[in-house]
Amino acid sequence: MFSVQELKTSGMERLMFLSLLAFCGHAAGLRFPGGFDVASTPPMGWNSWNFYGCSVDEQALRSAAKAMNASGLQAVGYEYINSDDCWMLLNRSEAGQLIPNPQKFPSGLQATIDYVHSLGLKFGLYTDAGSRTCAGFAGAYGHEAIDAWTYAQWELDYLKDDACNIVDNCLTDYSDMQLGLWASRRPMVLSVECQPPVEIVSQGGYGNMRRVGHDIQPSWKSMTSLVDQGSGLWPFAHNNSGGWGGWWNDLDMIEVGNGEFSDVNLAQAHFTMWCIMKAPLILGNNLSAITPDILAVLANPQAIAVNQDPLGIQARRLAVQAAASTTLSLPHDNVAVIASCDPTRPTQLWRFVNLSTPSPDLLYLQPCDPANVAQVWSFPGADGTPAPLQNKLTGQCIDAAANFDPGMLTDCSGAQSQSWYLEANTSYIRGNPAGSYGQNCLDVYMFTGPDVEIGTCKPPGVPNSNQQWQWSPSSGLIASVANPGKCLAASDGPSGGWLTTTDQHGQTWCLDSGLQGEGGWQGSPCARQTSQTFTPMPVHGQPTQFTFSADAPPGWNNDQYASGPLPHTRYVNGNWWDAQGPAWVFNLTAATLHGSTVQASATNIYDDNLLGNVTVGSDFCLDLTTMGMLEVWAAPLTGGRYAVALFNRSPAQDTITLDYSVLQPAVVNPLSAKFAVYDIWAAANRGTFQGSYSASVASHGTAFLVLTPA
Repeated sequence: MFSVQELKTSGMERLMFLSLLAFCGHAAGLRFPGGFDVASTPPMGWNSWNFYGCSVDEQALRSAAKAMNASGLQAVGYEYINSDDCWMLLNRSEAGQLIPNPQKFPSGLQATIDYVHSLGLKFGLYTDAGSRTCAGFAGAYGHEAIDAWTYAQWELDYLKDDACNIVDNCLTDYSDMQLGLWASRRPMVLSVECQPPVEIVSQGGYGNMRRVGHDIQPSWKSMTSLVDQGSGLWPFAHNNSGGWGGWWNDLDMIEVGNGEFSDVNLAQAHFTMWCIMKAPLILGNNLSAITPDILAVLANPQAIAVNQDPLGIQARRLAVQAAASTTLSLPHDNVAVIASCDPTRPTQLWRFVNLSTPSPDLLYLQPCDPANVAQVWSFPGADGTPAPLQNKLTGQCIDAAANFDPGMLTDCSGAQSQSWYLEANTSYIRGNPAGSYGQNCLDVYMFTGPDVEIGTCKPPGVPNSNQQWQWSPSSGLIASVANPGKCLAASDGPSGGWLTTTDQHGQTWCLDSGLQGEGGWQGSPCARQTSQTFTPMPVHGQPTQFTFSADAPPGWNNDQYASGPLPHTRYVNGNWWDAQGPAWVFNLTAATLHGSTVQASATNIYDDNLLGNVTVGSDFCLDLTTMGMLEVWAAPLTGGRYAVALFNRSPAQDTITLDYSVLQPAVVNPLSAKFAVYDIWAAANRGTFQGSYSASVASHGTAFLVLTPA
């Protein structure tokens, strides 16, 4: 057997080593001989990134481990303490090995791992399938074999494999890492990030869990977006019955206890959806300062039992109902729909508002032009003292606290999150250290953009030109070092216009494509932002391009749709999956502004099961419904039971009804079926109900139920 020191990573040696692993692995069907029972249920633990970012060190990890042990979280199943990015030095040793940062781990990384193990917990680390990690440290590409043996020697239990700076193909890279971990003979959970084809990776050989979408933020909008992105992936989640280890759809780290999810009602809704969708339960809050209310959510044994049920079947969204509320309070409380044209409906009357100078709330690179006011900034922080960084066109300030949610430009308020300064020795535009934003830097996405985001400041010695800027006090331009001739701008360029409508309450809304990840295109309060600006401009009588995805309305299934007329309303909700699998996808390929209506002249409807493509005539119009969405989610459990989530996305408390006929697997004689209903968050037996069950659910809340045959 080779020692770690003997495993060099030259191209030939890597090829020979991985070829041997591949031969052995593929001979057993890409399965390590004997198999490893890892992640047979969704992993449970904690990750450092959401709270510590790049500041992780041995004290942070030891504190988290101690808090998990003492708080009772360990007793209910949480077991992994995972360090995210920035734990290592920038470069490898001469032998090609990763080196833990001795300043962050003065006692040695091994001592921290041993301490975590001494508490009966398990330890995980972060790596990246690319040449560099997302923060610029040494990546795993070309070193999978030596890294796998190193991790085994350190007695690692969990590996998060990210997907920044990919050189080759992340599918191949993840296969190489999985083979290396199997060959090390130490069981380790492997979490993969770059969203390789789930139908391939879920079958074994590429890890145990796969991220479904964007990085989570502590907001309702971000959380529900990930729920929608993971909803259609239920066929791929499974336990270890196949011998590969379990496979789970990773909705990202849990934000309960952070931001909006410090509210108990929202926290319960967030945790409900992660539990019932069989997502890994990886916490991201400060365990050392957890409040009793938040601890009660995260440590609820009945909720965790649903997530850890041995059947390992992810919940499916089985029904959606219209909410009673018609008063809009938040941007995500309404959805754009396709409806039969009705000129009496105010929400079908649209007005195109031409915008000569659109100014979104996001940041971009544009060819430098001092005459373009969108590129002109007031930057008193250029002298090294944190101060607001204000755009001349919009009058707004760059805000580190708002990064992408809702944007990066917000109304100037004097908040510490809006203070920035030009760091002389690095040329970084860095956030205000006094407000805990000192690790935030303006960052050109993937070096070339055009998007500019707020990223973690890179340490010296790594490729960092995408975070370096040049300030011109005479012109007010901020130029990118990585992209000569390109400057920071509050607009991505082309002019366009708004499509606005007014609801029955007199409130004006703009059609907003930027909300589609949360559940389709929606209406939001009009603001000068890219997602509300449509180009080319819709000209009266001339078609323009709109793309929608839509789900079936309440009470309609595939068979009814195939034989019946187009229903009056279809909620726009991403790629919706009904009880039969992927359902209707709308593509409004050509819409025409006729008078005050936006009419569909070629709406293609695709049903993956029955219909194929269907073309609908121009007698259907764009509508903005003021009805929120009430959803029924369910998953089978052991013992013939079901877990059910009644999920209220609307802005008001409402009643949601579970009809037993929608449950999958199907209930025999659903009208006469009886179930004893247990309410997890109320900790109450609700009684025995025949045929259906209804509950009043708080706004942006859930009723989390377990149904037992009676």
